[in-house]
Amino acid sequence: NTEIKKIAKHITKSNDESGFAYAIRKWVLE
Repeated sequence: NTEIKKIAKHITKSNDESGFAYAIRKWVLE
């Protein structure tokens, strides 16, 4: 949804691409 993307602070991969785990690794574990 483009409206969601406009307001989202960080755009990550979709949930189908393990987006949540990706975000955790990117911003928390690095």
